[in-house]
Amino acid sequence: MSGLPFQDYVSKNIFNPLGMDSSSFIFNDEVKQAIATPYDNNLEQLEQIKNVPDNSPQGGMFSTGGDMARFMLAMLHNGQAGDGRFLTEASVKAMEHTSVTIHPDIPGAGYAFEMNYPKDYNGYTVVEKGSDLSGFHSNLWLLPGQNTGMFLALNSDKGNLRLPFFEQFMSRYFPRTDAGPAFLKPAPDKQQLLRFEGLYRHLRTPVLRYDITATDGALIVRDALGTHTLRQADDLLFYDEEGTPTGFKSDADGNITYFSYNMTDSWAEKIPVPPIFSDVPVNYPYAKSIYYLVQLGAIPGGTNEFKPDKAVTRGQFLSQIMPLAGFQLSTRPSVFSDTKGSPYEAVIQTAVDYGIVQGLPGSIFGPNQPLTREQAATFIWRMVKISLNADPVKADLKTPASPWASEGVQYIAGQQLFGPDVQAAGGPLEYRPKDPMLNKEAAELIYKLVQKLF
Repeated sequence: MSGLPFQDYVSKNIFNPLGMDSSSFIFNDEVKQAIATPYDNNLEQLEQIKNVPDNSPQGGMFSTGGDMARFMLAMLHNGQAGDGRFLTEASVKAMEHTSVTIHPDIPGAGYAFEMNYPKDYNGYTVVEKGSDLSGFHSNLWLLPGQNTGMFLALNSDKGNLRLPFFEQFMSRYFPRTDAGPAFLKPAPDKQQLLRFEGLYRHLRTPVLRYDITATDGALIVRDALGTHTLRQADDLLFYDEEGTPTGFKSDADGNITYFSYNMTDSWAEKIPVPPIFSDVPVNYPYAKSIYYLVQLGAIPGGTNEFKPDKAVTRGQFLSQIMPLAGFQLSTRPSVFSDTKGSPYEAVIQTAVDYGIVQGLPGSIFGPNQPLTREQAATFIWRMVKISLNADPVKADLKTPASPWASEGVQYIAGQQLFGPDVQAAGGPLEYRPKDPMLNKEAAELIYKLVQKLF
Protein backbone atom coordinates (compact mmCIF):
# COMPACT_ATOMS: atom_id res chain seq x y z
CA MET A 1 0.00 0.00 0.00
CA SER A 2 2.88 2.38 0.76
CA GLY A 3 4.87 1.56 -2.34
CA LEU A 4 7.93 0.92 -0.16
CA PRO A 5 9.81 -2.34 0.50
CA PHE A 6 9.00 -3.68 3.97
CA GLN A 7 12.39 -2.87 5.50
CA ASP A 8 12.29 0.72 4.16
CA TYR A 9 8.77 1.27 5.48
CA VAL A 10 9.75 0.06 8.96
CA SER A 11 12.88 2.24 8.98
CA LYS A 12 10.92 5.34 7.96
CA ASN A 13 7.89 4.86 10.22
CA ILE A 14 9.21 2.97 13.25
CA PHE A 15 13.01 2.84 13.58
CA ASN A 16 13.73 6.48 12.69
CA PRO A 17 10.94 8.12 14.78
CA LEU A 18 11.86 6.00 17.81
CA GLY A 19 15.62 6.43 17.45
CA MET A 20 16.13 2.68 16.96
CA ASP A 21 19.43 3.22 15.15
CA SER A 22 20.76 -0.30 15.81
CA SER A 23 17.79 -2.24 14.40
CA SER A 24 17.42 -3.76 10.96
CA PHE A 25 15.59 -6.45 9.00
CA ILE A 26 18.59 -6.87 6.66
CA PHE A 27 21.60 -9.02 7.52
CA ASN A 28 24.00 -6.29 6.39
CA ASP A 29 27.66 -5.68 7.21
CA GLU A 30 26.81 -3.58 10.26
CA VAL A 31 24.64 -6.36 11.69
CA LYS A 32 27.28 -8.99 10.93
CA GLN A 33 29.88 -7.07 12.93
CA ALA A 34 27.61 -6.43 15.92
CA ILE A 35 25.52 -9.59 16.24
CA ALA A 36 26.06 -11.96 19.16
CA THR A 37 27.47 -15.44 18.63
CA PRO A 38 24.76 -18.14 18.86
CA TYR A 39 25.36 -21.39 20.77
CA ASP A 40 23.51 -24.70 20.76
CA ASN A 41 22.28 -26.84 23.66
CA ASN A 42 25.84 -28.08 24.29
CA LEU A 43 27.25 -24.53 24.12
CA GLU A 44 28.87 -25.27 20.78
CA GLN A 45 28.99 -22.32 18.39
CA LEU A 46 26.29 -22.27 15.72
CA GLU A 47 26.28 -20.75 12.26
CA GLN A 48 24.44 -17.45 11.99
CA ILE A 49 20.97 -17.80 10.45
CA LYS A 50 20.52 -15.33 7.61
CA ASN A 51 17.17 -13.92 6.51
CA VAL A 52 16.20 -15.41 3.14
CA PRO A 53 15.90 -13.92 0.59
CA ASP A 54 16.84 -10.71 2.42
CA ASN A 55 14.28 -9.97 5.14
CA SER A 56 11.86 -11.85 7.34
CA PRO A 57 8.92 -9.61 8.39
CA GLN A 58 7.28 -12.26 10.59
CA GLY A 59 10.09 -12.26 13.16
CA GLY A 60 13.53 -11.63 11.66
CA MET A 61 14.47 -8.29 13.22
CA PHE A 62 18.01 -7.70 14.42
CA SER A 63 17.99 -5.35 17.41
CA THR A 64 19.48 -4.44 20.79
CA GLY A 65 18.20 -4.09 24.33
CA GLY A 66 18.47 -0.31 24.08
CA ASP A 67 16.40 -0.14 20.89
CA MET A 68 13.76 -2.46 22.31
CA ALA A 69 13.56 -0.20 25.38
CA ARG A 70 12.75 2.72 23.06
CA PHE A 71 10.02 0.66 21.41
CA MET A 72 8.52 -0.38 24.77
CA LEU A 73 8.52 3.22 26.08
CA ALA A 74 6.63 4.36 22.98
CA MET A 75 4.09 1.55 23.40
CA LEU A 76 3.63 2.35 27.09
CA HIS A 77 3.09 6.01 26.19
CA ASN A 78 0.24 5.03 23.85
CA GLY A 79 2.27 5.51 20.66
CA GLN A 80 3.91 8.80 21.63
CA ALA A 81 7.62 9.05 20.76
CA GLY A 82 9.15 12.31 22.00
CA ASP A 83 7.40 15.16 20.21
CA GLY A 84 6.02 12.85 17.55
CA ARG A 85 3.81 9.80 17.33
CA PHE A 86 4.46 6.48 15.61
CA LEU A 87 1.07 4.89 16.33
CA THR A 88 -2.32 6.27 17.24
CA GLU A 89 -3.54 5.56 20.74
CA ALA A 90 -6.40 3.54 19.23
CA SER A 91 -3.89 1.33 17.37
CA VAL A 92 -1.90 0.71 20.54
CA LYS A 93 -5.05 -0.25 22.43
CA ALA A 94 -6.06 -2.58 19.59
CA MET A 95 -2.64 -4.28 19.74
CA GLU A 96 -2.93 -4.77 23.50
CA HIS A 97 -6.37 -6.31 23.19
CA THR A 98 -6.75 -10.10 23.15
CA SER A 99 -8.52 -10.72 19.85
CA VAL A 100 -8.62 -14.53 19.97
CA THR A 101 -8.95 -16.56 23.14
CA ILE A 102 -10.65 -19.79 24.07
CA HIS A 103 -12.19 -18.16 27.16
CA PRO A 104 -12.44 -14.49 28.25
CA ASP A 105 -10.46 -15.22 31.43
CA ILE A 106 -7.56 -16.85 29.55
CA PRO A 107 -4.74 -15.01 27.71
CA GLY A 108 -4.77 -15.38 23.94
CA ALA A 109 -3.47 -13.60 20.85
CA GLY A 110 -3.97 -10.21 19.25
CA TYR A 111 -2.43 -7.93 16.63
CA ALA A 112 1.38 -8.39 16.81
CA PHE A 113 1.30 -9.60 20.42
CA GLU A 114 0.53 -13.01 21.87
CA MET A 115 0.42 -14.45 25.35
CA ASN A 116 3.30 -16.79 24.63
CA TYR A 117 3.24 -18.41 28.05
CA PRO A 118 -0.42 -18.98 28.98
CA LYS A 119 -0.04 -17.98 32.59
CA ASP A 120 -2.30 -15.99 34.85
CA TYR A 121 0.56 -13.61 35.86
CA ASN A 122 -0.95 -12.87 39.30
CA GLY A 123 -4.10 -11.42 37.79
CA TYR A 124 -2.38 -8.61 35.85
CA THR A 125 -2.88 -7.89 32.16
CA VAL A 126 0.31 -8.80 30.30
CA VAL A 127 0.85 -8.63 26.55
CA GLU A 128 3.96 -10.25 25.13
CA LYS A 129 5.78 -11.56 22.11
CA GLY A 130 8.32 -14.37 21.98
CA SER A 131 10.73 -15.42 19.26
CA ASP A 132 12.93 -18.45 18.71
CA LEU A 133 15.63 -19.44 16.23
CA SER A 134 18.54 -21.84 16.65
CA GLY A 135 20.87 -20.10 19.10
CA PHE A 136 18.61 -17.09 19.72
CA HIS A 137 15.58 -16.74 22.00
CA SER A 138 13.85 -13.56 23.14
CA ASN A 139 10.70 -12.28 24.82
CA LEU A 140 9.07 -8.89 25.28
CA TRP A 141 6.50 -8.23 28.01
CA LEU A 142 4.30 -5.17 28.53
CA LEU A 143 2.09 -4.37 31.52
CA PRO A 144 0.13 -1.39 30.14
CA GLY A 145 -1.74 -0.72 33.39
CA GLN A 146 1.50 -0.58 35.37
CA ASN A 147 3.56 1.40 32.78
CA THR A 148 6.11 -1.42 32.80
CA GLY A 149 7.94 -3.32 30.08
CA MET A 150 10.69 -5.89 29.92
CA PHE A 151 12.81 -7.42 27.17
CA LEU A 152 15.05 -10.45 27.53
CA ALA A 153 17.29 -11.96 24.82
CA LEU A 154 19.43 -15.08 25.01
CA ASN A 155 22.08 -16.35 22.58
CA SER A 156 22.08 -20.01 23.61
CA ASP A 157 19.72 -22.97 23.26
CA LYS A 158 20.76 -24.25 26.70
CA GLY A 159 17.98 -23.62 29.18
CA ASN A 160 15.13 -21.17 28.89
CA LEU A 161 15.26 -18.38 31.46
CA ARG A 162 12.38 -16.39 30.05
CA LEU A 163 9.40 -17.81 31.93
CA PRO A 164 11.05 -18.36 35.36
CA PHE A 165 12.71 -14.93 35.13
CA PHE A 166 9.45 -13.11 34.43
CA GLU A 167 7.48 -15.13 36.97
CA GLN A 168 10.00 -14.17 39.67
CA PHE A 169 9.90 -10.55 38.51
CA MET A 170 6.11 -10.55 38.83
CA SER A 171 6.21 -12.26 42.23
CA ARG A 172 8.56 -9.57 43.55
CA TYR A 173 7.11 -6.40 42.03
CA PHE A 174 3.52 -7.30 41.20
CA PRO A 175 2.42 -10.08 43.58
CA ARG A 176 -1.10 -11.41 43.57
CA THR A 177 -3.46 -9.27 45.60
CA ASP A 178 -6.54 -11.47 45.40
CA ALA A 179 -7.25 -14.97 46.67
CA GLY A 180 -6.84 -16.59 43.25
CA PRO A 181 -9.45 -18.55 41.31
CA ALA A 182 -12.66 -19.68 42.98
CA PHE A 183 -13.72 -23.24 42.16
CA LEU A 184 -17.20 -24.66 41.72
CA LYS A 185 -18.87 -25.90 44.88
CA PRO A 186 -19.82 -28.63 45.12
CA ALA A 187 -17.12 -29.92 42.79
CA PRO A 188 -18.51 -31.80 39.77
CA ASP A 189 -18.38 -35.59 39.91
CA LYS A 190 -16.80 -37.89 37.34
CA GLN A 191 -20.03 -38.34 35.38
CA GLN A 192 -20.37 -34.57 34.92
CA LEU A 193 -16.78 -34.30 33.69
CA LEU A 194 -16.83 -37.23 31.25
CA ARG A 195 -17.55 -34.98 28.26
CA PHE A 196 -14.04 -33.50 28.59
CA GLU A 197 -12.30 -36.91 28.43
CA GLY A 198 -10.29 -37.87 25.37
CA LEU A 199 -7.16 -37.35 23.31
CA TYR A 200 -6.46 -33.81 22.11
CA ARG A 201 -4.04 -33.07 19.25
CA HIS A 202 -2.09 -29.80 19.08
CA LEU A 203 -3.18 -27.98 15.92
CA ARG A 204 0.22 -26.52 15.00
CA THR A 205 2.46 -29.42 16.07
CA PRO A 206 0.37 -32.61 15.93
CA VAL A 207 2.98 -34.70 17.74
CA LEU A 208 2.12 -32.74 20.90
CA ARG A 209 -1.00 -34.04 22.59
CA TYR A 210 -3.05 -34.08 25.79
CA ASP A 211 -4.63 -37.20 27.27
CA ILE A 212 -7.48 -36.13 29.58
CA THR A 213 -9.23 -38.41 32.08
CA ALA A 214 -12.18 -37.51 34.32
CA THR A 215 -12.25 -38.29 38.05
CA ASP A 216 -14.52 -37.15 40.87
CA GLY A 217 -13.87 -33.43 41.32
CA ALA A 218 -11.12 -32.97 38.71
CA LEU A 219 -9.64 -33.71 35.31
CA ILE A 220 -6.26 -35.46 35.04
CA VAL A 221 -4.16 -34.25 32.10
CA ARG A 222 -1.08 -36.09 30.82
CA ASP A 223 1.16 -34.29 28.34
CA ALA A 224 4.80 -33.72 27.42
CA LEU A 225 5.33 -31.71 30.62
CA GLY A 226 3.96 -34.34 33.00
CA THR A 227 0.68 -35.01 34.81
CA HIS A 228 -1.60 -32.20 35.98
CA THR A 229 -4.83 -31.87 37.95
CA LEU A 230 -7.45 -29.42 36.68
CA ARG A 231 -10.25 -28.12 38.90
CA GLN A 232 -13.31 -26.39 37.46
CA ALA A 233 -13.97 -22.69 38.07
CA ASP A 234 -16.61 -21.99 35.40
CA ASP A 235 -18.52 -23.80 32.66
CA LEU A 236 -15.50 -24.28 30.35
CA LEU A 237 -12.78 -22.84 32.61
CA PHE A 238 -10.33 -24.82 34.78
CA TYR A 239 -7.12 -24.12 36.71
CA ASP A 240 -4.25 -26.48 37.46
CA GLU A 241 -2.44 -26.87 40.79
CA GLU A 242 -0.10 -23.93 39.93
CA GLY A 243 -2.92 -21.58 39.00
CA THR A 244 -2.43 -21.87 35.25
CA PRO A 245 -5.77 -21.31 33.49
CA THR A 246 -7.05 -23.75 30.90
CA GLY A 247 -10.16 -23.66 28.78
CA PHE A 248 -12.36 -25.73 26.51
CA LYS A 249 -14.54 -24.80 23.56
CA SER A 250 -17.77 -26.57 22.58
CA ASP A 251 -19.83 -26.70 19.42
CA ALA A 252 -23.48 -25.68 19.07
CA ASP A 253 -24.59 -29.06 20.46
CA GLY A 254 -22.40 -28.80 23.54
CA ASN A 255 -19.79 -31.31 22.35
CA ILE A 256 -16.24 -30.43 23.41
CA THR A 257 -14.12 -29.58 20.37
CA TYR A 258 -11.01 -27.68 21.51
CA PHE A 259 -8.69 -27.33 24.51
CA SER A 260 -6.07 -24.71 25.41
CA TYR A 261 -3.54 -25.11 28.20
CA ASN A 262 0.25 -24.94 28.61
CA MET A 263 1.61 -25.37 25.08
CA THR A 264 2.18 -22.19 23.14
CA ASP A 265 1.12 -21.16 19.65
CA SER A 266 -2.12 -23.08 19.28
CA TRP A 267 -5.14 -24.78 20.73
CA ALA A 268 -5.56 -28.56 20.64
CA GLU A 269 -8.48 -30.32 18.94
CA LYS A 270 -10.34 -33.23 20.44
CA ILE A 271 -9.96 -36.20 18.13
CA PRO A 272 -12.53 -38.97 17.85
CA VAL A 273 -11.88 -42.62 18.64
CA PRO A 274 -10.93 -44.25 15.30
CA PRO A 275 -12.81 -47.17 13.73
CA ILE A 276 -11.30 -50.64 14.13
CA PHE A 277 -9.31 -52.21 11.26
CA SER A 278 -10.45 -55.72 10.39
CA ASP A 279 -6.87 -57.02 10.72
CA VAL A 280 -5.99 -55.11 13.94
CA PRO A 281 -8.24 -56.28 16.81
CA VAL A 282 -8.08 -54.28 20.03
CA ASN A 283 -6.06 -57.03 21.75
CA TYR A 284 -3.43 -57.09 18.97
CA PRO A 285 0.09 -56.43 20.43
CA TYR A 286 0.56 -53.32 18.26
CA ALA A 287 -3.05 -52.08 18.42
CA LYS A 288 -2.41 -49.25 20.91
CA SER A 289 0.38 -47.78 18.76
CA ILE A 290 -1.55 -48.12 15.51
CA TYR A 291 -4.80 -46.55 16.71
CA TYR A 292 -2.96 -43.80 18.56
CA LEU A 293 -1.22 -42.75 15.33
CA VAL A 294 -4.53 -42.89 13.47
CA GLN A 295 -5.89 -40.40 16.00
CA LEU A 296 -2.85 -38.14 15.55
CA GLY A 297 -3.33 -38.27 11.78
CA ALA A 298 -0.01 -40.00 11.05
CA ILE A 299 -1.77 -43.12 9.73
CA PRO A 300 -4.90 -42.78 7.57
CA GLY A 301 -8.01 -44.32 9.05
CA GLY A 302 -11.33 -45.14 7.48
CA THR A 303 -10.00 -48.13 5.55
CA ASN A 304 -10.95 -51.73 6.20
CA GLU A 305 -7.39 -53.09 6.50
CA PHE A 306 -4.13 -51.80 7.96
CA LYS A 307 -1.92 -54.67 6.68
CA PRO A 308 0.36 -54.73 9.73
CA ASP A 309 2.78 -57.32 8.28
CA LYS A 310 3.38 -55.46 5.01
CA ALA A 311 6.64 -53.54 4.63
CA VAL A 312 6.30 -49.77 4.88
CA THR A 313 7.80 -47.82 1.98
CA ARG A 314 10.37 -45.03 2.28
CA GLY A 315 7.94 -42.36 1.11
CA GLN A 316 5.11 -43.69 3.26
CA PHE A 317 7.25 -43.58 6.42
CA LEU A 318 8.30 -39.97 5.82
CA SER A 319 4.64 -39.02 5.26
CA GLN A 320 3.93 -40.38 8.75
CA ILE A 321 6.72 -38.64 10.69
CA MET A 322 7.18 -35.25 8.99
CA PRO A 323 3.69 -33.71 9.50
CA LEU A 324 3.65 -34.86 13.14
CA ALA A 325 6.57 -32.57 13.95
CA GLY A 326 4.79 -29.58 12.44
CA PHE A 327 7.11 -29.11 9.44
CA GLN A 328 5.50 -26.92 6.79
CA LEU A 329 5.53 -28.82 3.50
CA SER A 330 8.05 -27.61 0.95
CA THR A 331 6.95 -26.00 -2.30
CA ARG A 332 10.36 -26.38 -3.92
CA PRO A 333 10.81 -28.68 -6.94
CA SER A 334 11.97 -32.17 -6.03
CA VAL A 335 15.72 -32.77 -6.17
CA PHE A 336 15.12 -36.45 -6.96
CA SER A 337 14.19 -37.63 -10.44
CA ASP A 338 12.01 -40.49 -9.16
CA THR A 339 9.82 -38.50 -6.73
CA LYS A 340 8.28 -36.10 -9.26
CA GLY A 341 4.53 -36.81 -9.34
CA SER A 342 4.73 -39.07 -6.29
CA PRO A 343 2.06 -38.51 -3.61
CA TYR A 344 5.02 -38.19 -1.24
CA GLU A 345 6.93 -35.62 -3.34
CA ALA A 346 6.32 -32.62 -1.08
CA VAL A 347 7.01 -34.44 2.18
CA ILE A 348 10.22 -35.97 0.80
CA GLN A 349 11.44 -32.57 -0.39
CA THR A 350 10.61 -31.14 3.04
CA ALA A 351 12.82 -33.81 4.60
CA VAL A 352 15.57 -32.86 2.15
CA ASP A 353 15.25 -29.17 3.02
CA TYR A 354 15.71 -29.91 6.72
CA GLY A 355 18.63 -32.32 6.21
CA ILE A 356 16.71 -35.42 7.28
CA VAL A 357 17.01 -37.12 3.87
CA GLN A 358 20.03 -37.40 1.60
CA GLY A 359 18.80 -39.90 -0.97
CA LEU A 360 20.26 -42.96 -2.65
CA PRO A 361 23.13 -43.26 -5.15
CA GLY A 362 22.21 -41.89 -8.56
CA SER A 363 20.21 -38.87 -7.32
CA ILE A 364 17.12 -40.95 -6.60
CA PHE A 365 15.10 -41.54 -3.44
CA GLY A 366 13.12 -44.71 -4.07
CA PRO A 367 9.79 -43.58 -2.57
CA ASN A 368 8.12 -46.94 -3.24
CA GLN A 369 11.02 -49.09 -2.09
CA PRO A 370 10.60 -51.02 1.19
CA LEU A 371 12.16 -49.14 4.09
CA THR A 372 14.85 -50.98 6.03
CA ARG A 373 14.95 -50.77 9.79
CA GLU A 374 18.30 -48.98 9.75
CA GLN A 375 16.99 -46.43 7.23
CA ALA A 376 14.01 -45.73 9.51
CA ALA A 377 16.37 -45.31 12.47
CA THR A 378 18.52 -42.87 10.50
CA PHE A 379 15.52 -40.73 9.48
CA ILE A 380 14.33 -40.55 13.10
CA TRP A 381 17.81 -39.82 14.45
CA ARG A 382 18.40 -36.97 12.02
CA MET A 383 14.98 -35.50 12.81
CA VAL A 384 15.45 -35.45 16.60
CA LYS A 385 19.05 -34.27 16.29
CA ILE A 386 18.09 -31.34 14.06
CA SER A 387 14.80 -30.32 15.69
CA LEU A 388 15.48 -31.22 19.35
CA ASN A 389 19.29 -31.10 19.62
CA ALA A 390 19.15 -34.71 20.81
CA ASP A 391 22.38 -36.31 22.05
CA PRO A 392 23.72 -39.63 20.72
CA VAL A 393 22.90 -42.78 22.67
CA LYS A 394 25.07 -45.90 22.91
CA ALA A 395 23.57 -49.38 22.69
CA ASP A 396 24.94 -52.94 22.68
CA LEU A 397 23.81 -54.48 19.36
CA LYS A 398 24.09 -58.12 18.31
CA THR A 399 24.09 -57.36 14.57
CA PRO A 400 25.96 -54.19 13.59
CA ALA A 401 24.30 -51.65 11.33
CA SER A 402 25.84 -50.14 8.22
CA PRO A 403 28.44 -47.48 9.14
CA TRP A 404 26.23 -44.62 7.90
CA ALA A 405 23.33 -45.91 10.02
CA SER A 406 25.20 -46.84 13.20
CA GLU A 407 24.40 -43.66 15.16
CA GLY A 408 20.72 -43.84 14.26
CA VAL A 409 20.29 -47.52 15.12
CA GLN A 410 22.09 -47.05 18.43
CA TYR A 411 19.81 -44.14 19.25
CA ILE A 412 16.67 -46.16 18.50
CA ALA A 413 17.92 -49.18 20.42
CA GLY A 414 19.27 -47.15 23.33
CA GLN A 415 15.99 -45.23 23.70
CA GLN A 416 14.05 -48.53 23.37
CA LEU A 417 11.90 -47.22 20.54
CA PHE A 418 10.64 -50.63 19.53
CA GLY A 419 8.04 -53.24 20.42
CA PRO A 420 7.87 -57.04 20.51
CA ASP A 421 9.85 -57.15 17.25
CA VAL A 422 13.10 -56.66 19.21
CA GLN A 423 14.09 -59.29 21.72
CA ALA A 424 16.72 -58.95 24.44
CA ALA A 425 17.61 -61.82 26.73
CA GLY A 426 20.02 -60.02 29.04
CA GLY A 427 22.58 -59.55 26.26
CA PRO A 428 23.03 -57.51 23.08
CA LEU A 429 19.86 -56.35 21.32
CA GLU A 430 18.96 -57.97 18.02
CA TYR A 431 17.58 -55.01 16.12
CA ARG A 432 17.82 -56.68 12.67
CA PRO A 433 18.96 -53.40 11.05
CA LYS A 434 18.86 -54.58 7.42
CA ASP A 435 15.41 -56.21 7.55
CA PRO A 436 12.43 -54.42 6.01
CA MET A 437 10.40 -52.43 8.54
CA LEU A 438 6.80 -53.59 8.69
CA ASN A 439 3.80 -51.31 9.08
CA LYS A 440 3.21 -52.45 12.64
CA GLU A 441 6.89 -51.93 13.56
CA ALA A 442 6.89 -48.43 12.10
CA ALA A 443 3.79 -47.58 14.13
CA GLU A 444 5.45 -48.84 17.31
CA LEU A 445 8.63 -46.86 16.60
CA ILE A 446 6.77 -43.58 16.02
CA TYR A 447 4.45 -44.16 19.00
CA LYS A 448 7.37 -44.81 21.36
CA LEU A 449 9.16 -41.73 20.05
CA VAL A 450 6.10 -39.56 20.68
CA GLN A 451 5.68 -40.96 24.20
CA LYS A 452 9.34 -40.48 25.13
CA LEU A 453 10.14 -37.12 23.60
CA PHE A 454 6.85 -35.28 23.34
